Amino acid sequence: MAERSHAHVMKAPATGPVEIIWTDLPGLGGAMAPPKGMLEQAAEDAVRAEGLPPETGAAAVRLVRRRSQVPEMVRLRDRVCLTLRAEGWSYPRIGRALGRDHSTVLAACRRAEARGIGDHG
Repeated sequence: MAERSHAHVMKAPATGPVEIIWTDLPGLGGAMAPPKGMLEQAAEDAVRAEGLPPETGAAAVRLVRRRSQVPEMVRLRDRVCLTLRAEGWSYPRIGRALGRDHSTVLAACRRAEARGIGDHG
Protein backbone atom coordinates (compact mmCIF):
# COMPACT_ATOMS: atom_id res chain seq x y z
CA MET A 1 0.00 0.00 0.00
CA ALA A 2 1.51 3.33 -1.08
CA GLU A 3 2.00 6.02 1.53
CA ARG A 4 -0.53 8.81 1.19
CA SER A 5 -0.88 12.00 3.10
CA HIS A 6 -3.85 12.13 5.46
CA ALA A 7 -4.88 8.53 4.79
CA HIS A 8 -6.71 6.67 7.51
CA VAL A 9 -6.99 2.90 7.67
CA MET A 10 -9.99 1.30 9.30
CA LYS A 11 -10.21 -2.43 9.87
CA ALA A 12 -13.41 -4.13 8.91
CA PRO A 13 -13.93 -7.37 10.86
CA ALA A 14 -14.79 -9.70 7.97
CA THR A 15 -13.07 -8.19 4.95
CA GLY A 16 -9.67 -7.07 6.20
CA PRO A 17 -8.21 -3.57 6.01
CA VAL A 18 -10.20 -0.90 4.25
CA GLU A 19 -8.35 2.23 3.21
CA ILE A 20 -10.17 5.53 3.30
CA ILE A 21 -8.21 8.26 1.55
CA TRP A 22 -8.95 11.88 2.31
CA THR A 23 -7.50 13.29 -0.90
CA ASP A 24 -10.48 15.54 -1.35
CA LEU A 25 -9.44 17.86 1.47
CA PRO A 26 -8.72 21.43 0.34
CA GLY A 27 -5.08 22.05 -0.43
CA LEU A 28 -4.13 18.40 -0.76
CA GLY A 29 -4.45 18.32 -4.53
CA GLY A 30 -7.22 15.75 -4.66
CA ALA A 31 -9.04 15.30 -7.92
CA MET A 32 -12.40 15.91 -6.31
CA ALA A 33 -13.01 18.87 -4.03
CA PRO A 34 -15.55 18.35 -1.25
CA PRO A 35 -18.78 20.28 -1.51
CA LYS A 36 -18.37 23.71 0.00
CA GLY A 37 -19.88 24.23 3.40
CA MET A 38 -22.86 26.54 3.56
CA LEU A 39 -20.86 29.14 5.53
CA GLU A 40 -18.06 29.23 2.96
CA GLN A 41 -20.50 29.41 0.06
CA ALA A 42 -22.54 32.17 1.69
CA ALA A 43 -19.36 34.16 2.42
CA GLU A 44 -18.10 33.77 -1.16
CA ASP A 45 -21.48 34.77 -2.60
CA ALA A 46 -21.69 37.80 -0.31
CA VAL A 47 -18.18 38.95 -1.25
CA ARG A 48 -19.09 38.67 -4.92
CA ALA A 49 -22.47 40.42 -4.45
CA GLU A 50 -20.87 43.34 -2.58
CA GLY A 51 -18.35 43.80 -5.39
CA LEU A 52 -15.34 43.24 -3.13
CA PRO A 53 -12.09 41.68 -4.36
CA PRO A 54 -12.73 37.95 -4.82
CA GLU A 55 -12.08 35.68 -1.86
CA THR A 56 -12.78 31.98 -1.66
CA GLY A 57 -13.49 29.46 1.06
CA ALA A 58 -11.72 30.09 4.35
CA ALA A 59 -10.43 33.50 3.21
CA ALA A 60 -13.99 34.68 2.58
CA VAL A 61 -15.08 33.39 5.98
CA ARG A 62 -12.16 35.20 7.68
CA LEU A 63 -13.24 38.39 5.93
CA VAL A 64 -16.80 38.01 7.24
CA ARG A 65 -15.59 37.24 10.78
CA ARG A 66 -13.53 40.42 11.05
CA ARG A 67 -14.54 42.92 13.70
CA SER A 68 -14.56 45.77 11.19
CA GLN A 69 -17.42 48.27 11.32
CA VAL A 70 -16.65 49.68 7.88
CA PRO A 71 -20.01 49.86 6.04
CA GLU A 72 -18.91 47.43 3.32
CA MET A 73 -17.95 44.81 5.92
CA VAL A 74 -21.18 45.32 7.86
CA ARG A 75 -23.22 44.81 4.67
CA LEU A 76 -21.15 41.72 3.90
CA ARG A 77 -21.84 40.19 7.32
CA ASP A 78 -25.51 41.15 7.15
CA ARG A 79 -25.85 39.39 3.79
CA VAL A 80 -24.16 36.23 5.10
CA CYS A 81 -26.36 36.18 8.21
CA LEU A 82 -29.52 36.51 6.16
CA THR A 83 -28.41 33.83 3.69
CA LEU A 84 -27.62 31.36 6.46
CA ARG A 85 -30.90 32.15 8.19
CA ALA A 86 -32.76 31.46 4.94
CA GLU A 87 -30.99 28.08 4.84
CA GLY A 88 -32.52 27.21 8.20
CA TRP A 89 -29.62 28.07 10.51
CA SER A 90 -30.64 29.34 13.95
CA TYR A 91 -29.47 32.75 15.19
CA PRO A 92 -27.22 31.13 17.84
CA ARG A 93 -25.65 28.80 15.25
CA ILE A 94 -24.91 31.70 12.90
CA GLY A 95 -23.52 33.65 15.83
CA ARG A 96 -21.17 30.82 16.79
CA ALA A 97 -20.01 30.46 13.18
CA LEU A 98 -19.23 34.18 12.89
CA GLY A 99 -18.03 34.84 16.44
CA ARG A 100 -21.03 37.01 17.27
CA ASP A 101 -23.93 36.96 19.72
CA HIS A 102 -27.29 35.69 18.46
CA SER A 103 -28.86 39.11 19.03
CA THR A 104 -26.21 40.66 16.77
CA VAL A 105 -27.15 38.14 14.08
CA LEU A 106 -30.83 39.00 14.51
CA ALA A 107 -30.03 42.70 14.04
CA ALA A 108 -27.91 41.89 10.99
CA CYS A 109 -30.76 39.94 9.39
CA ARG A 110 -33.16 42.80 10.05
CA ARG A 111 -30.74 45.33 8.50
CA ALA A 112 -30.29 43.12 5.43
CA GLU A 113 -34.06 42.71 5.01
CA ALA A 114 -34.57 46.47 5.38
CA ARG A 115 -32.06 47.01 2.56
CA GLY A 116 -33.87 44.48 0.36
CA ILE A 117 -31.09 41.93 0.44
CA GLY A 118 -33.62 39.23 1.33
CA ASP A 119 -34.59 39.09 -2.33
CA HIS A 120 -30.95 38.09 -3.06
CA GLY A 121 -30.42 41.46 -4.66
